[in-house]
Amino acid sequence: MWPANMWEVYAPPSLGGSEPLGYRRCIAASNDGGRWVFDQSGEPYEFENLAAYKSKRKRDRFTRELLLEYLRHFGIRPFDDDFYVVNAAHPAVLLQQTQPIFKLPEFTLEEVVTGVPWQHKARS
Repeated sequence: MWPANMWEVYAPPSLGGSEPLGYRRCIAASNDGGRWVFDQSGEPYEFENLAAYKSKRKRDRFTRELLLEYLRHFGIRPFDDDFYVVNAAHPAVLLQQTQPIFKLPEFTLEEVVTGVPWQHKARS
């Protein structure tokens, strides 16, 4: 109903990602409830078509074709059936996050019922 083209890249700090989430680059052209918006943040890659981001119509600034072109630079071809074939030359890889990126506070049921999470801490 609300079309969009979005590209997000996360990387370790050694490859330009930021702490603590590893954010590297984001580009999005999306229909936000009937109105097109275009956003970009992070450092552009060398291969990006920066001129496209100046198109008059926001939906033309980051098209599906441009997204697919960028994905190809990372060896990703999501609409090619052979991209998903697993064999000796192209083995499957399992990624598992073993440690949380950041620790969220934990509360007991009693603390939540009494409103502890919403109380402001006293400042010293």
